[in-house]
Amino acid sequence: MTEFPESTRVGKVFSESKFFRKLAMSKRQLPFGNIECIIWRNKLAASTLNVKGGKNIVEIQVFEVRLKTPKASESILRIIDNSIPYPIIFLLRFGEQYQAWLGYKETDSSGVSFSVKRYYKTDWMGFEDLPLCISGLSLDEIYSNFLSQLNPEIKNISEDGGSLRARVNCADEIRRLETEIERLKAKIYSEKQLNKQMKLNEKCKILQEKLNNLKKL
Repeated sequence: MTEFPESTRVGKVFSESKFFRKLAMSKRQLPFGNIECIIWRNKLAASTLNVKGGKNIVEIQVFEVRLKTPKASESILRIIDNSIPYPIIFLLRFGEQYQAWLGYKETDSSGVSFSVKRYYKTDWMGFEDLPLCISGLSLDEIYSNFLSQLNPEIKNISEDGGSLRARVNCADEIRRLETEIERLKAKIYSEKQLNKQMKLNEKCKILQEKLNNLKKL
């Protein structure tokens, strides 16, 4: 990953307590502990990137969260994410190692609440190895491409396969099927009875066919 354009830089530093007070959270709700500080690094918007505004995405925020230990709390990231009406790239940092997290966010049925449905993330790695780059002519495209960079299965699904929501759901189903197939293969290997092996193998073939069909989309 290279630094995002200078035009997007914000560079505001907040202590943990000050940041959560900004979110108007009461003292009892503050998740004190592992956060050293939070840096609002970048604001990706039409005005800062010279791209088209998105139909669904108005801005994307980039927060660097410096940690005291290499332990990320998804619940804390959700508190922040669900308090801010824009997608957020979290760059978790411990020492010189980083993890990138990005939530797939949707509005509710009323079109009001914009909340995280699931997160995609990297392993711990050097900053330059993070697989994030700005790609797209609009903020909607840029956001979709960020998600694809963190979960290649989203990218591998043709846009003809449906909306971003449909592609995200399809990618998650691919991952679920792959995990289940691996579990069944391990079970087949350890199973001693031939008839049970055959039943498990048949189930595995059915799931593999579903997986192959999804990967053709």
